[in-house]
Amino acid sequence: MILVGLGGQGSADPFDQKLLNHHNSVAPHAVHLDSAAHRDLGGWFGPNTTDPDMAGFAGLGGAGAGWEQSDGPKPGIEAHLVHRTIGPHRKVGGMQIGFIGAGSMAQAIIKGIVGAGFSRADQIGASDLDTTKLTALANQTGITVYSSNLELVAASDLVVLAVKPINIAAVLIEARPAIEAKSPLVVSIAAGIGLPSLSNLLGPNVPLVRAMPNLNVKVGEGMTAIAGHQTASQEQVRQVVSLFDAVGQTLVVEERLFPALGAIAGCSPAWIFLLIDALARGALTAGLPKAVGLEAATQAVLGSAKLLASTDQHPGALIDQVASPGGTTVAGLNALDERGFAAAVVAAVSAAISRDRELGSQ
Repeated sequence: MILVGLGGQGSADPFDQKLLNHHNSVAPHAVHLDSAAHRDLGGWFGPNTTDPDMAGFAGLGGAGAGWEQSDGPKPGIEAHLVHRTIGPHRKVGGMQIGFIGAGSMAQAIIKGIVGAGFSRADQIGASDLDTTKLTALANQTGITVYSSNLELVAASDLVVLAVKPINIAAVLIEARPAIEAKSPLVVSIAAGIGLPSLSNLLGPNVPLVRAMPNLNVKVGEGMTAIAGHQTASQEQVRQVVSLFDAVGQTLVVEERLFPALGAIAGCSPAWIFLLIDALARGALTAGLPKAVGLEAATQAVLGSAKLLASTDQHPGALIDQVASPGGTTVAGLNALDERGFAAAVVAAVSAAISRDRELGSQ
């Protein structure tokens, strides 16, 4: 997963304090990593850091340093986003998790965390106005069905708000008395509804975390943006990170960065699917059966993502490795450039961010 924050005030580890001094803009409630956890932070500062004390982290050289090279963030990613590989996700013991809303995203998360062994089915409950859908989910997974949101909250230690943004206010006004009485950790996956708005709806003392997963949690390859409110403790943010790590990877950021990260983490699969379909349609135009083009394009995108994730090279360097001078790839790149491909993608991200803010202001 990818986390914000290192060490702790008064840490006896000089590396801890140096990291804190170097990275003093992280959120105060960011996830705390102990000294042993720092082993996988290679590449965080990048090869060109000007801080002589931090330069060793880039190459991680030096006999006996005890550091290992990691597949950390690529150049250009802000230091807010610290990559740390934690291995297998940790379970939450006897924590009861309740989902208000049982739509496609909630179902994907539930099936994912049960399938990954993060939680048992009997530790998970759900409520939804669509009782037919809810019953079908319970039959598939063995989770508990609740007839009302109030009953679900009363039985839950962690409540996931998985309802549409337009419905979030009504749901929280109804559930607020039960939430105040139980004081569960509340996690919202509703687009556009920021932590201040959620806090206003629920009261100033309810621990809140905002998350934006994507559809790929269905196959355990999701990317989830996470931001914790000041009411959420470090351990509570850890619990949310662990939950979503069970169905992919996570990025923890300050909420001011959340709309941008939410656009990339939450929206981009739709854009990638559009790209894959367009590639297949291009192959169809040239006479290749679309099913064949779709299979080839899907594997090309999957392999390209894996290759980029496995290297510290910039995407542009990999483009250069594919594009021979005067070749077919260059011809295609020129055609994309002439039609504003990169600019259109940037515009899509900007439009998603703007819509996120619009939803939050409604």
